[in-house]
Amino acid sequence: DANTMRLFIHCLLLANYKDKKWRGKLIKRGSFITSQLKLAHSLKLSIMQIRNSLKKLKSTGEITVCTTADYSVITVKNYEFYQDNNILKLNS
Repeated sequence: DANTMRLFIHCLLLANYKDKKWRGKLIKRGSFITSQLKLAHSLKLSIMQIRNSLKKLKSTGEITVCTTADYSVITVKNYEFYQDNNILKLNS
């Protein structure tokens, strides 16, 4: 559905392109810190629509979500498939 597709593309765009530290924790390439409320505001969707879309993306194996009381870490599975780390060299 359209909301799930929008959320997945949003996740691809927000995911770290390299490992980073956040509050002393390592957030790996392909992962990012967020919350359902933040996603809802960014995409102009309801929290319920975000929950449903996250559930669909988890059930199809596109993402994993680790939730704490303060934030969630979303990881795009197979991130390398979507964001190749190689640099394209153009012939001049």
